[in-house]
Amino acid sequence: MTGPAVIKAVTVAAAAAITLPLLIIVLVTASPAPQAAVGLSGVTALAEAGIPPGGGRPAGKVAATAIAFAKAQLGKPYQWGAAGPDAYDCSGLVYAAYAAAGIRLGRTTYQWRQDGPVVPLSQIQPGDLLFSAGSDGTPADPGHVVMYLGGGQVIQAPQTGQDVQVDPVDLASVVVATRPAGLAAKPSPEPHETPAQEASS
Repeated sequence: MTGPAVIKAVTVAAAAAITLPLLIIVLVTASPAPQAAVGLSGVTALAEAGIPPGGGRPAGKVAATAIAFAKAQLGKPYQWGAAGPDAYDCSGLVYAAYAAAGIRLGRTTYQWRQDGPVVPLSQIQPGDLLFSAGSDGTPADPGHVVMYLGGGQVIQAPQTGQDVQVDPVDLASVVVATRPAGLAAKPSPEPHETPAQEASS
């Protein structure tokens, strides 16, 4: 091989030696991007649905199912002791909503201790239940319950003469909040007899 040919061969080899590692570095650096995008879209979807990420599954799915059921009852009349499908009282609405999500709650507001872990009012999330004394209960034995929807709103079956509706949350009247979705990872309690009707507000 002559002098100029040797110089040309060495130049090509050197260029290839530099280009190949650069190509490998670019490929390795770029490959994680699609995974990051997938993770971000999942968090965004949860946030848009009002479901906190992290512990959102299966509890988030349970809460979302209960909320969707409750919203489907909007406009149906309040009837004391009713748990659907044509009318509801306050606890009948949340009882039926969580039953649709596979969670068994106490049938009356007085059984609130069966309705999931207690949560501070500063940490309430969509699907949580907010209990108040109501017109015929007490702080120790609440007589009314609503479901928190997020964004400062609740859904409830208020009282005789009113329909299932969405209202602003009134935290000042709330005496305890529970998270039924927290029961999703636990076995359902054994069925037991409960009063046929509940305290109404």
